[in-house]
Amino acid sequence: MRFRLLNVYLLAGLSAASCGSTEGRFTVANRATEPIKQIVVTICGQTIALGPIDPQRTAVGAYNVTSDSHFVIDLTFVSGKTLHKEDGYVTNGVAYRHEIVVKNSEITLVVIEVS
Repeated sequence: MRFRLLNVYLLAGLSAASCGSTEGRFTVANRATEPIKQIVVTICGQTIALGPIDPQRTAVGAYNVTSDSHFVIDLTFVSGKTLHKEDGYVTNGVAYRHEIVVKNSEITLVVIEVS
């Protein structure tokens, strides 16, 4: 009977640990020749809006990795020009660091660290 109770407690503990979330972080690096008015990053059901970001500057965002997800990135430059990108992959229980590199006509997502 004790062995069964121990198994139940162990399974409950493992289930509770797997339901937690891990923090993910990303840095937006503006390598374009004009300022970013706003960049909106959606991941794991969360929306993070950053900006303005001047050329050759960076901004940092964070989110909770609560599920399997990918990045949806929408960007508007000060001029009104827009860029859109869907890329990357995160999974619950893993901490991620990404860099979102913005150039005049493209957005690139780079994995910096997975732990």
